[in-house]
Amino acid sequence: LASTFNMNNGRVIVVNGNGTSASDFDFRLNSGNGIIDGGVIQIGDTLATPNGTIFKIGGTTPIYDLHLANDVAKNSITKLEEVIFNIKNDFIIDDNHNFDLNSNTVNLSGDLINYGTFSGSPGIATTLPWLLILSGSADQNLFNDDSPGINIYNLRLSKADGKLTLDANGNSNIIVRGALEFADGNNAFIDASALNRSVSINPDLDANPQILRVGKGHVYGRLYHWV
Repeated sequence: LASTFNMNNGRVIVVNGNGTSASDFDFRLNSGNGIIDGGVIQIGDTLATPNGTIFKIGGTTPIYDLHLANDVAKNSITKLEEVIFNIKNDFIIDDNHNFDLNSNTVNLSGDLINYGTFSGSPGIATTLPWLLILSGSADQNLFNDDSPGINIYNLRLSKADGKLTLDANGNSNIIVRGALEFADGNNAFIDASALNRSVSINPDLDANPQILRVGKGHVYGRLYHWV
């Protein structure tokens, strides 16, 4: 059956998940005729979500804001089960909430605000994507709370304009385990000029880390490359 889901404000909250059951998704939105240009998709709840809950999310319809919420005294995991998941604005991860990229791709047009865990690398060389694409038309900001920084296997800048700023607060460093790519048509750069900010190209086991400068782009600030 054909369906349409439109959203320009408000919040949809997924309170519980099926975890390791046979269910493929706890949240998935495929609405070919729908438009989401506002509002928040919230996975988890600060009061009602049980400790240890595992959520599975996906969908081919781009969403606006994604918020992985959590009671800081509990633990939750959200696993991405879609090959490519598009977020048109901000991606927020609460403390003690673990986002598992799960070998897939997130295409993000807004800010990444991570107080929890962004599991963006498998820990070993792989040919699977494990990819974060930053594609917003305006400046984007990356905040990461925990030391030493955010681990991403593959990071791609695909921005016609603007920059990616590593926030001056927290431990907002990027550790790339596979490839840092400035894509074809990219005109943006990474601003790592704040005190103690850096981008590190540092391999997972048996990986061969590299910088792919197909389009324009550079790191303004400290760039470390494993040799």
